[in-house]
Amino acid sequence: GKSVATQGMSGPIGVIRMGSQVVSSNDVGAIVAFAAALSVNLAVVNSLPLPALDGGQMVFVLTEAILGKKVDQRLQEEIN
Repeated sequence: GKSVATQGMSGPIGVIRMGSQVVSSNDVGAIVAFAAALSVNLAVVNSLPLPALDGGQMVFVLTEAILGKKVDQRLQEEIN
């Protein structure tokens, strides 16, 4: 069977299936909770410090704040 760590995980198809089930339940509270959970999940993933995500840009902003000068544009382009 699935491990405890992966039981709650799902890919895009699973998310669509679950969303479809929630919407078909006609429970407004469940729909709002599902939308909120999806939004929080996307915010967390998007905040990861990976170059192509917003988290990567946040690393550059923090570096600029600490060093007091802008990170070289060419370096940023190479990393991204």
